[in-house]
Amino acid sequence: MATSSSSRKLLAVSAVVAGATGLWLLRGGSTEERGRAEPALEEKTSAPATRQRAAPEQHTRPEEDEEEPTPDNVVEAPRRPKPRHTGAASPPQPGRRGAFLDAADPCEPLVVPGIPASYQRLTEADITVAWPPGLAVHEPTSLAFAVAGLLREAANATGTDAREQLTVFLYPSSEELHLATGTPEWASGVYDGAVHVVSDPSVDFGVRLATLRHEVMHAQLHSGVGCMPAWFNEGAAQHFAGRPPVTTWIAMLRERTAFDFDALSVPTITEAPKDDAPLLYAQSLAMLLFVIDRSGSEGSLREVVQALHEIDRPDPQLRARTLWKTLSPSTTASDVRTSLARRIFGPVPELEMETMFAGPACCTGERRLSELTCRPAGDEPGATGADAGSAGTQRCRIY
Repeated sequence: MATSSSSRKLLAVSAVVAGATGLWLLRGGSTEERGRAEPALEEKTSAPATRQRAAPEQHTRPEEDEEEPTPDNVVEAPRRPKPRHTGAASPPQPGRRGAFLDAADPCEPLVVPGIPASYQRLTEADITVAWPPGLAVHEPTSLAFAVAGLLREAANATGTDAREQLTVFLYPSSEELHLATGTPEWASGVYDGAVHVVSDPSVDFGVRLATLRHEVMHAQLHSGVGCMPAWFNEGAAQHFAGRPPVTTWIAMLRERTAFDFDALSVPTITEAPKDDAPLLYAQSLAMLLFVIDRSGSEGSLREVVQALHEIDRPDPQLRARTLWKTLSPSTTASDVRTSLARRIFGPVPELEMETMFAGPACCTGERRLSELTCRPAGDEPGATGADAGSAGTQRCRIY
């Protein structure tokens, strides 16, 4: 019995010691040791919330990011990023990119948004057309082949390798396009690695051709050229679309709007007021046309791309910023306006330009850049409406 009693006492003491030790460990050791641990805890919890949110985004990057070319490789050969599919199960959200204009940052790798599982799709000639449930798409096969042809046309115009694959998203309305992509309300289409346009069953191929051409050129430039200035990216897209911004151009000439060449030489434009959108587009196309008119060459877009890649700068973004000054050194805003005025109105003396744009103008071919011509209307009869002498093909009005 004495031995049994001693054993029970020893076991009880051991249990007390073990419990105390466990409690001590759970509380983090001695007061001195806890004091040394607290600063690390404070540093962790006081980190900016934005840094804590940024970590998960890094884990979602595709594994192919590790295979991006180094800066040295970029210098030797222009970056032609390989399309990557995100495989996302929800509609794409290009509005997160924050770019003001309607194209993805051309200096970033080409990433193709995933197609939601609920969307219908059709693939022909390596072009995938996708649309949400409930939308009646009448010519998806024709549209896919048309896009494939446009890509080859854009590649030929720029002297680049045709993009191998492209996804085109269709939406039932402009509102659905803006809701799904986060684009501003003035946008009729967007390119964010894929092309997004509104379906229109009343026209050929079920979409507006000028909008489609515009966004397809962005897709080809992103794949074939890479990092480039905004004026060339947007100017080339408008040039390929073929629709001249007549009203904004004439307003620019009348008001002698200044061109901020440096602002339009960055690859993307962000946080600009939406009212500036027409002017930024019009100025970009005017700058490109200035280069084209000076070169006098059919392959002028190719020459611009070649000049961009020949700029001896290790940083692709710096090459983009330098392109305008390389192509048009010492060019002033007045030079570009004068060139634009003579393209629209013909060989008009510069001294007469100020009075030319004060009143109405008569223009023909407003829907095609290659056919646009204008003349001052002055005080002629019919200066507001269609010119009776041209069977309604010429509009005379104050722009």
